[in-house]
Amino acid sequence: MQSDDEMLNGQAQQPLKADECRMYGVRWFILAIFVAYSATNSVQWIQFSIIADVIRDYYSVSYSVVDWTSLVYMVLYIPFIFPASYLLDKLAPFRLCFLV
Repeated sequence: MQSDDEMLNGQAQQPLKADECRMYGVRWFILAIFVAYSATNSVQWIQFSIIADVIRDYYSVSYSVVDWTSLVYMVLYIPFIFPASYLLDKLAPFRLCFLV
C-alpha cells in the first residue's frame, strides 16, 4: 500500500483488489474538523438552558421560552439535515463549505 506522499507525487498506483480499502491521511483531518464543528455546535445549542434563570430574569420571559431556544435547533435540524447533506454530497463540497 502506498503512502499519501507517494500518491500526491503522482507515482504509479497499483490497482486495488476487490476486498482492499485505501486509507488517506486527509480523512482524519476532515473527521477532526467535523468533530470540532459538532462540539462547538452542541455547546451553542444548549448554552441558554444552562443559565435559564438569568435569561428569564433579564428578558422577563418564562422558562419555556428559554427552553425553546434549544428545542428550535433540534426541530429545525431534522428536516434541514437531509437537503444539506445532499447539497454537500452533490455540489463541490470544499467550495460550498467556504460559503457557509
